[in-house]
Amino acid sequence: MVIMDMGMARKRSYLSSLLLCALSPIVSAGEWKFDPSISVDETYTNNVELSSSNKLESYVNQTTAALNTTFSSKKFKFLLEGTTTYASYSHDHDLDDIYRTLSANARMELWTSGPAITAAASIQNENRNAANNNLANLVSGDTVETQSYQTGIEYNVINSTFLVGAVINYIISQSEDNIGENEGVTAQFSTQNGSSNRFIFWQANGNYFNKENNSLSSESYSYELKLGFITHYSITPFVRVYDEDSTGSVANNQNNTMRSWGPGVNWQLSSHLQLDLSYNYVEDKKSDDYISANVSWQPSSRTSLQAGLSQRFFGNSYNLSFQHTNRRLTNSISYNETIQAFDRNNYQQVLLGQYWCPVNSALADSSSNCYATDNSIIDFNNYQLVAITEQILLESNEFSLNKIFSLSTSLKLARTSFNLTASNRERESLTSNIKDNTFSASFDISRKISGRSDLTLGYSFLHSEKDKNQIQSSGQEDFYRTVSTTYSRRLGGYLSASFSIQYLNRDSNRIGLTYEETRAFINIKKDF
Repeated sequence: MVIMDMGMARKRSYLSSLLLCALSPIVSAGEWKFDPSISVDETYTNNVELSSSNKLESYVNQTTAALNTTFSSKKFKFLLEGTTTYASYSHDHDLDDIYRTLSANARMELWTSGPAITAAASIQNENRNAANNNLANLVSGDTVETQSYQTGIEYNVINSTFLVGAVINYIISQSEDNIGENEGVTAQFSTQNGSSNRFIFWQANGNYFNKENNSLSSESYSYELKLGFITHYSITPFVRVYDEDSTGSVANNQNNTMRSWGPGVNWQLSSHLQLDLSYNYVEDKKSDDYISANVSWQPSSRTSLQAGLSQRFFGNSYNLSFQHTNRRLTNSISYNETIQAFDRNNYQQVLLGQYWCPVNSALADSSSNCYATDNSIIDFNNYQLVAITEQILLESNEFSLNKIFSLSTSLKLARTSFNLTASNRERESLTSNIKDNTFSASFDISRKISGRSDLTLGYSFLHSEKDKNQIQSSGQEDFYRTVSTTYSRRLGGYLSASFSIQYLNRDSNRIGLTYEETRAFINIKKDF
């Protein structure tokens, strides 16, 4: 493993040197901008170990050096945001460690209206196990560093005859605990006829990924093609072809295929509204024939709606994208369904053992009040035998169906702003059919008190279900409720400070995971 890592490092260094040499003429003709800063966060928590009964106080210090830099020229753009944080914990200095984050993007256009080379890198600190703590961060600990690197080529052409958009990327994903690691190729493609085309109507789009994890592989593709003749009327007939397939050693002979075709019409109801409708015959009769429909509405440059219904190998399929903005209000709603592999969202319940726990519910919430079966309990009338379990994170060597809904709305007044976000993600394993669901929502109000100070009040809610159809037996259900308030002030001379108070309440159906925590933050930041 060490030899492989050293080889990979030399390869990346060599590629980086070649890239810098190739870009040096372009870089010299652009403009750099650097925004370094240093900040100190002092956090007090009355329950650093997130215990339901034996609370332990701690002061957590985070000293962070950050650098934001951008470069822009006619054909090359580069953005980097990175931080390095040293965190120390007063209750246990053995936990002291250095953490880092990175978000970098680069794009180089080879020539106008054509191909472009892109690259991106990301380093994050995510929760190690969302079942144990979905809100894990540097204060509570229990995080894991994940890395993602990608490079590829984009090709975009927009004119009155045709529109083409294509992107292909090579992606490497790594993690500190080796869960969710993979590497491979992803690609997307779309094209349609332009407004000046008077004879042939076409629309086509496709998605493809091929990822590997050690000796396992996953490959998935889907494409849709509509081809027809443009008439002198508002209705254009076409033939629709759809094909989807997911294969690889993680498929385990699953029936993840769908092929269909059928006639349809494109109806231009107005200059801003059009409807696609088709009747589709399914090959091999793996499902019933179905109707596919798509609507596109753009009444103005500030409002757009895309919605559709169809059928895929897993059943009925839907998509939605809505955008609206004006001077004060911004709204966004989206819903999509994707197939994934090798993610960090696969859990399995394991039995830790049988324990004698207090009958009193207030005490039974904590596993620290329970005793192993081989211990001597004097008063058995006040104790009950309980099976204590844990949801462990496993390598996701499977295809999963992810249904993701998101909503955001923002209202900005002269001195006050309101922000609401909500999202729901349902993940279904296509191997075991286990469904997990996560719903989150947050609402905050920000008020500009003066030219230098702001006050923010916020509330967030998270509801998580693991194996939601069998919560009482093999699943897990958690509720997180967080209330916070933040006062921030700009002190002048590129110096700013903020003070926050946060209260968190977590309810869980699993013993030992119900707790309350209060935190107080002080942050001082110096920009240069």
